Amino acid sequence: RHRLFAALVLLGGEQSVTVEVGLSAPGHEVPASLWGIFLEDIAMSVDGCLYPELVLNRGFDFRPAPSDPDFERRTKGPCDLGIPGWQNDFAQNPGTNGRITLQYARPKFEDNPAYLRIEAFAPFAGAKNSGQLGEMRVTKGTRYRLSLWARGTVPVAVRLKTQGAKGKVLWGTDFASAGSDWRRFEAEFAAPVSEAVSLGVYAVRKGTVEVEQVSLI
Repeated sequence: RHRLFAALVLLGGEQSVTVEVGLSAPGHEVPASLWGIFLEDIAMSVDGCLYPELVLNRGFDFRPAPSDPDFERRTKGPCDLGIPGWQNDFAQNPGTNGRITLQYARPKFEDNPAYLRIEAFAPFAGAKNSGQLGEMRVTKGTRYRLSLWARGTVPVAVRLKTQGAKGKVLWGTDFASAGSDWRRFEAEFAAPVSEAVSLGVYAVRKGTVEVEQVSLI
């Protein structure tokens, strides 16, 4: 019986990678009763690597839903870390121009019910994401696809900025008001520079907008 043997050498920089597969090489016998799937996600080796998602916690589900038996224990006291991967990004002081919260009523996806509500008390209140391990990077000339689900009374704006308190806008797009039902939006762009960036989602004017599954690949 043929066995599959693969050796994969990962090299840094721009060096090439060689993969050799020996289909006829004998290997250890594997019992027919042994089956299953196991993958340990170490240091973001799945999201942001094998799966090239640049947004950390794109579905806002890193925290348990209220229906989870551990909800009280895992979201109160010193274990409450806010919304992992996301932080408010307001034009002035946090709390004066808007508010961001997790919501669970009438979700787009029942199995992953959390979504982000942005309440804008002034234009362009929202939230930003700095990516896996706190560093989202884009490469000049590479094309990226942005997608998200939204609903609400105001248009949604997305901005790609250099990191920092006064990040420079590198790319952006605005989407029309989605209304009371969830609506999917998508856009593609080529990165103008190679840079560490953050991805911001904002309400264009005063009002409320809710977003879910914010993805950049």
